[in-house]
Amino acid sequence: MKTKTYSSSIIFLLLAASFVAFFGTPAFADGAGNCLDFDGVDDYVDCGSGSSLDFTGSVTVEAWIKPGPHSNYERIFATHNNFDSPYCLTRGDNTNSIAFAWRGYERQTPANAITPGVWNHVVAIFDTTNNAITIYINGVEQSLESITDFGFSGTTVWIGGKQNNSRFFNGRIDEVRVWKELRSETEIRQNMYRELSGSESNLKGYWRFNETSGTTLDDATSYNNDGTLHNMSSNDWVTSGAFAGPRNALDFDGSNDYVDVGNGISPTSQITLEAWIYKSATSSKPCIYGFGDDVQSF
Repeated sequence: MKTKTYSSSIIFLLLAASFVAFFGTPAFADGAGNCLDFDGVDDYVDCGSGSSLDFTGSVTVEAWIKPGPHSNYERIFATHNNFDSPYCLTRGDNTNSIAFAWRGYERQTPANAITPGVWNHVVAIFDTTNNAITIYINGVEQSLESITDFGFSGTTVWIGGKQNNSRFFNGRIDEVRVWKELRSETEIRQNMYRELSGSESNLKGYWRFNETSGTTLDDATSYNNDGTLHNMSSNDWVTSGAFAGPRNALDFDGSNDYVDVGNGISPTSQITLEAWIYKSATSSKPCIYGFGDDVQSF
């Protein structure tokens, strides 16, 4: 990068900008929307019998969580005994692990796969063709280990607890989604940082957690798996720190599209530039950000 002093206008030019996810375990700043703060004592959300969630095919469950200190088997999302093939996304018995169960199949990540006190995106998949579980943390597939069978109970679907009034989740939960399909790594990464419409194919339950008060958690799909908050109040609706919500970008044609942001910046010494980009084609020295008449490419 070259450093010069300029007095003319700044041109901000992106070739083909779009959101690109960073995959790791960062501590994200507060994002759009709300979430629910569970006390780990008796807070839970009852989403009813959940007939649209009762199927025997492959399933993908995902959520954003900001967990407190580790406690074994704290439930994130749990179906119930009356399902033909019950399934459950939970914390494991390894410290700071995530586990998943599907009708007799259980696996968990190694210890410290998630970080308490920050937002983590967790996904669990069960492939009925191969009887295989896959777990992703922040878009990265995890190695898996065995875990003791932790069972199912009750007659309704719960978020944040087990239906025998135990294993309550301590921390915050946001953006819970249940799919009747195997979601690919690419699909997970493309959608983990944005809200969905609720009408996506094979999306059988979707709770955005964007309410600000009251005791109802709305299911954004047409299946009406709305949840009822128990032992919770309007104070438990809090601003979400999950990196979810609408994320917009500009799509530049690579021919003559640009944005002129005026001449408010005129660096005279060192400068640091950064941006998220998604480049749709290869070109020679495309300009992402430039200033002055003698614009340099970075």
